[in-house]
Amino acid sequence: MKQDKEKVRIAIAQFSILEGDKKANLFKALTYIHSAADKGAELVLLPEMFLTGYPINIPMVELAEPMEGESIQGIRNVARELKIAVIGSYPEWDAEGRCSYNTAFFIGAVSYTHLRAHETVLDLVCRLLLE
Repeated sequence: MKQDKEKVRIAIAQFSILEGDKKANLFKALTYIHSAADKGAELVLLPEMFLTGYPINIPMVELAEPMEGESIQGIRNVARELKIAVIGSYPEWDAEGRCSYNTAFFIGAVSYTHLRAHETVLDLVCRLLLE
C-alpha cells in the first residue's frame, strides 16, 4: 500500500552554549531560529538546556524560569511571527518556584511541555532540602 507522506524541513541548531549566560544563549537561539526560517525550515531543534547549559558554579535554581518567563516567551513570539515550530529544553521552575526541572518544550501550532523524570544531582538536593 502506497502512503503519501508530507515532508517537513527540519533545522538543527548546534551552537556553543555559554554556561549560565541566558541573555547570550537566547540571542544565539533566536538568531538560529531566524536563519532556519529564512532557509525554509518548518521546525528547529535547539540544543538541550540551550538557555543555560549545565553550569557547575551556578545553582540551577538561580537560572530557572517559569514557562511564562521572558526567555521562553521570546522564543514563542519569534516562532509565532516566523510561523516556525521550535523544540528545546531549559531549566523551569516548579509550581512553587523552589526547584528546577529540565523541561522539554514544543512551541508551534500547539504548545507542549514535559518535565523530565530524570533528576540531576542539584534537583535531588533541592527536593531533599525542601521535604
